[in-house]
Amino acid sequence: MHYTELKQKSADELKKVLVDTREALRKARFSVSQKQLKNVRSMRDSKKCIARVLTIMKNMAPRT
Repeated sequence: MHYTELKQKSADELKKVLVDTREALRKARFSVSQKQLKNVRSMRDSKKCIARVLTIMKNMAPRT
């Protein structure tokens, strides 16, 4: 997902995206270890999406 799409989501939706993306990354790691996954770049994309979501969630948190 792109940054602009993620920025429009609520905190609950971001948490769901985070959980789903982490699960997809976990499955991709297992597939790579079993030599089933041909598109290794999907792991990189998942990591970047996770980083984007965490950054947005950190920026949404109230600063004290």
